Amino acid sequence: MRSLNGQSGERMGGVDVRLYQFDWKTGHRLANSYKTDREGEVKIKGSSSHTHYVFAQKGEDLGLIHNGIYFSPEGQRAEHEAHLVYLDRSLYRPGQKIFWKSVSFHGKAEEGQLSGYANTNLEVTLKDANHKDVEKVQVRTNEFGTASGEFKVPTGRILGGWHIMVRRSSGRGGQAYFRVEEYKRPTFEVTVGDSVQPMKVNLKAQVKGEVKYYHGLPVTSGKVRWTVSRQRNFPWWWGWYYWRGGGGSAEQILTAGESSLNNNGVFTIDFIPEGDPEDEKKEVSYTYRVQVDVTDEGGETRSSERSYRVGFVAVQARVHQVNNFFDAKERVNLQVHRSSLDGKALAGKGRYRIHRIRQPKGTPMPAGIERPNPEPNAYQHPDDFKTARWESNYNWKQVLFNWKTGAMVQSGRVKHEADGLGKVSLNLLPAGPYRMEYVTRDRFGKEAKTTHDFLVVGKGFKLNLPLVVLPEKNSYRVGDQVRLLIHSGYPKQAINFFVGQNSQKSLRQIRRVGQAGLFHDFRLGPEWRGGFFVEAGFVHDFQSLSQSLSVHIPWENKQLKVEYERIRKKMEPGSKEKWIVKVQAPGKKEALEAGELLAYMYDRSLEAFAPHSPPSTLGHYPGKGYNSFPLSYHLHQAPGFSLWGNGWYYGHPVSFHGDYLKEFASYGIGGLGSGGGGYGGKGRMMYDAEESVMAVAEDRAFPASAPPAEARREKAKKESNAMEQDRADTGLGKADAKPNAEEPAQEQVRKNFSETAFWQPHLKWNKQGQVSLEFQVPDSVTSWKVWAHALTTSIQDGMAQTTVETVKDLMVRPYLPRFVREGDRASMKIVVQNASKTKQSVK
Repeated sequence: MRSLNGQSGERMGGVDVRLYQFDWKTGHRLANSYKTDREGEVKIKGSSSHTHYVFAQKGEDLGLIHNGIYFSPEGQRAEHEAHLVYLDRSLYRPGQKIFWKSVSFHGKAEEGQLSGYANTNLEVTLKDANHKDVEKVQVRTNEFGTASGEFKVPTGRILGGWHIMVRRSSGRGGQAYFRVEEYKRPTFEVTVGDSVQPMKVNLKAQVKGEVKYYHGLPVTSGKVRWTVSRQRNFPWWWGWYYWRGGGGSAEQILTAGESSLNNNGVFTIDFIPEGDPEDEKKEVSYTYRVQVDVTDEGGETRSSERSYRVGFVAVQARVHQVNNFFDAKERVNLQVHRSSLDGKALAGKGRYRIHRIRQPKGTPMPAGIERPNPEPNAYQHPDDFKTARWESNYNWKQVLFNWKTGAMVQSGRVKHEADGLGKVSLNLLPAGPYRMEYVTRDRFGKEAKTTHDFLVVGKGFKLNLPLVVLPEKNSYRVGDQVRLLIHSGYPKQAINFFVGQNSQKSLRQIRRVGQAGLFHDFRLGPEWRGGFFVEAGFVHDFQSLSQSLSVHIPWENKQLKVEYERIRKKMEPGSKEKWIVKVQAPGKKEALEAGELLAYMYDRSLEAFAPHSPPSTLGHYPGKGYNSFPLSYHLHQAPGFSLWGNGWYYGHPVSFHGDYLKEFASYGIGGLGSGGGGYGGKGRMMYDAEESVMAVAEDRAFPASAPPAEARREKAKKESNAMEQDRADTGLGKADAKPNAEEPAQEQVRKNFSETAFWQPHLKWNKQGQVSLEFQVPDSVTSWKVWAHALTTSIQDGMAQTTVETVKDLMVRPYLPRFVREGDRASMKIVVQNASKTKQSVK
């Protein structure tokens, strides 16, 4: 605990500090008394089972921290333990096999010292959606701390979210979640693409989409239905200029329609993105959401959607800077990215001006900064635009944004290439704050403007902001030189400055900008991996101000490089494949450790229902740039106390909302689960209601005028005789017909439709880091997702993922009726697709 002078922020020694223990029954009691040293500091200790408050006094000056102080016993950090579970996919049917692999490890994660639980017994349990045990096995890990196995999903169990749990006999466990469903595998996917031209409000827009089978060929016939909805978006700077959040309005449907597919599986959507002309003055933009449903000839429906941000100007610009501040001895280099409002890069031209920023005469604390008044004619009170002395949401960039633009010092033009990037290199600038104003025009000739503020630091740097703490970069690597900018507009202000990791402050300093300079520099060693935090704060004019930030330093020494050295992107169903995966150490000069590779391939169409997201050990090397115990001052708003009251009545608040459909699902017939049943089940009353609805549906589906069964059978017999006569006329189907010796042999019937092509959990690489994958491709014609996960003895991790396709030169896709009645005449549609570059014939 530190005692400071409330006016200047200087440390105060000789302050009496009394620690009291809260006791609301017998009265608060004094726990201990202290006196601050020459540096104004004192270490206090208290009971971990009680809450405390602190009273400080020096002469007639008093201080009180009454919001509760808690103590906790110091202890050593527990060893990190984790169990990751990898699955061959994330969706299964009852009766299918689940392939799993576990990776178990432990150690000092914060120091980067992890190792596998080698030769350790584990318990692996399959649990259903009701968290009931389905099957349990005992396994033993290998030298890398990994184990693998399989479960079979039983029939008759509840569908939904299942999981596999792995744990030691004593210790933490890990799990992997997946779904068990009675699904029909999708055969095609829908993609909604970019707009043909950058959109603009109230002008006709055109969007193109594509429908493809998973094996890559287009879907050429079907119905395309679409809807377009709109939502308003407010500019990002509203939160700074108006001092209130941005956001958007509720979504509303604008239009809907239908489109057709061409021979390439492409459809087109034309609509007018309507907007309110009044919003143009406020720089409001809109998000238009296009939702598409495509139904093919077989009755299968797939959906997709895409959102487009559209405004009254069809172009926008963003200014980027690699470093957070610039040195006055070096040129300032900026990048301007020109794009549509939807983020699509646009080539073009623009121009810029560099201005000084006009600073106030003095350095105001937050309570001395008056907020802008965006609506001067609205009902308001002058105090609405004053900042309370206890407010702590100070943002120096927001304050700088509201300062006025000064004299222009440089100007120029920018050329944007196809990637939208334009480079700006400025002449040397004196130290100080600057504002870049950038202007470009869209294809309709309307101007788009943006501004960007930046700092140039060096000799004579003056910035009338009370506190600025800024790293030169947001991310560093081990071995880099870190430079931190520490600044206050009060030259002799005592600033409490800290640098640390995991809430442990390894550096504590009192900085005075006028004496210690602008920067704090140090070089990063391996112990800084995981990042660090920087914190600074002070007290001035009985107002406290603090700023905390985090700097990222990756665990790059733990990330392996994995790539497919040899792989075929297009394969024949049933073909035998041999691929090569290569694993490399994190650093070019490092030797690759011993380890193993997990490789598997599954049908990508399953991700339409359950996207696959495997775990990684890299997430267990912690980020250490957090500060759980930030600077806290007692200069905050005092709590209110009720001394006496005669009661009051607020009444019920009134809420307003648009029209909506009111459902009476639980009225009369009972709602979902209201009549009993387990997780995912329905009540008995709901089942009864559904059966009655089904009865009505059947009556509508099969009208009373349908011919009796005998008549239908007689009609089917006649049609069958007619078909036999057709065969006789054409010479087909005769019992005594001899086969033509010149006809080719019949195609072998496809049998292997496995949705997991292969699962190889314990592959080891050679001295060159190469791993060979050998397998036979299933007979399915589809798209596949391939994963490869590498792991070493010191828990280095790496992953590679790609997609491949299985395609036949000539594919026949029959569309069968979902059901038929006795005596019905069925009509089958058969689609023939030619994936080769030559003309094919079909018999």
